[in-house]
Amino acid sequence: MKALRLLVIPLALALLVGVCSDDPDENGSFDGPAVYVDAVKGSAAGAGTFDDPVNTLEAAIKLAKAGDTLVLSAGTFSESVALPADVHIKGEGSGKTVIKPPKDGSGITLGKDGVDIKIEGVAITEAWGYGISAPVVGLTLVDVKVEKTKMKTGSPGTGHGIQVIGAAKLKMENCNVTMSAGTGVIAQKVASVSIVDPAYSVSPRGGSGSQSIVDPAYSPASSIAGNFGGGIAIVDPAYSPGGKGKSDSSAEHFVIKSTIIKDNRMYGLAVYGGSGTVFNSAITGTQKHSSQDFADGLVLSDGSDPDLQGAIKIAGNAVIGGNQRTGLLLSTPAIVDVDGEIRGNIHGGLWARGDKALIRLSSEARVTENKMVGAAVTWGARLEANGARIEKTQLAAFGNPGGGIPVQIGDGVGVFDKSHAKMDGATLEGNARAGVVAHGSAANKSGQVDIQISGTKFIGGEFGIVVNKQKAGATPASVPTAEYTKNNSFDGQKTKVEPAGNLDVQVSPCGVNKPAETKCIPPIAK
Repeated sequence: MKALRLLVIPLALALLVGVCSDDPDENGSFDGPAVYVDAVKGSAAGAGTFDDPVNTLEAAIKLAKAGDTLVLSAGTFSESVALPADVHIKGEGSGKTVIKPPKDGSGITLGKDGVDIKIEGVAITEAWGYGISAPVVGLTLVDVKVEKTKMKTGSPGTGHGIQVIGAAKLKMENCNVTMSAGTGVIAQKVASVSIVDPAYSVSPRGGSGSQSIVDPAYSPASSIAGNFGGGIAIVDPAYSPGGKGKSDSSAEHFVIKSTIIKDNRMYGLAVYGGSGTVFNSAITGTQKHSSQDFADGLVLSDGSDPDLQGAIKIAGNAVIGGNQRTGLLLSTPAIVDVDGEIRGNIHGGLWARGDKALIRLSSEARVTENKMVGAAVTWGARLEANGARIEKTQLAAFGNPGGGIPVQIGDGVGVFDKSHAKMDGATLEGNARAGVVAHGSAANKSGQVDIQISGTKFIGGEFGIVVNKQKAGATPASVPTAEYTKNNSFDGQKTKVEPAGNLDVQVSPCGVNKPAETKCIPPIAK
């Protein structure tokens, strides 16, 4: 028996050494010493050990040193938490360990100058002002739920779930941020943002891709839902931590992977500057705020540097659908590559506005069942569709500027106000009114409208291609009617190509009778 004891003691020591290194690794594992907290079994005078825990986070923080982890038992802690630099939190799971602050109490505030704080396995519910606030601190969250964050009394514009400012990173795995009075997640001047469910791979499009906007079986552990001031706002991610200078503008500043962003007000995801990827995710059900007209799935707008050329990818079966205004609204110098599905948005699937704004639809892209227009470019923007399907655009009422009966619009592609389009091998099928409508589009060097269409199938609808008459006083641009007819196929239209059309169009995603130049981007959350 003595020999057995000698074997067991070294083994126990080895296990202890294995979990007590000084710092978290780059994945944020809890390797530092622990301070134990148990609201039921602990006491105010506890030593903070496993056998003698304290009963409040406040008491645990007094005992903690840099590198320590506060280990919380299951139960509810009715406290606001001011976490010192480089002190971490680990609960028993977001369904078991709950932090519920008292009235007007904030949730968790991270101390400045921390390197990478990790919080795991807790829920923060009904906090005031914010659920988690991280100024100038890298933050990793795993299995964290932030819900029902309230606006702080006398402080309008608060009520955000998670707010990180001027940090190296925000990394969220299997987290839920729901029902905030403000924005769900705000990352401002954060060099790298990652919101993922790392283990989930089921497609939001499902098997059939036609039964609903998002497959009912799509249920990743990562979700941002029902937030009143927007889902996720990524602001100036091209700035380095602390806002001191700019990082490489070509870098990928954010990734949203296997995440459902649904039923938020104003926008699902808003990016003000920077580049990133939305992969295997769903952005759906964005609703209008009672006093504002914004209700877009994905919004891309200017950050502090309006000349920054961003690059956004919608990939891996991602779905943007069922939003009350647009699916995607691009209003900044950026390139958006779409391989996913844009479906069932109320005021158009895709809109791009302004010079240097470019939407590229790949052969994997499907733009379907949107109302009014599938994809539209205005105010000098560009559209490229290589093998994409743009189909089943539904009629929507457009208020006629002259009054009278509203006009019904339902077009696959709109090219407006000196904009450009190039389509090769695309399919435009079942669009209610026209496949392509041009109104005041740009002219190329040959004096023709700058809409290149070849190898494209037009199936159904009243018109194939319509180029409206030039505005009074404008330099007339010729329409390559013979080229369009020769290089494309038409099946079922009353008119294949109409070179002098007079169709009513809406050239702005902002609403009825508003010019393309109208600013219609949600304000940056603070």
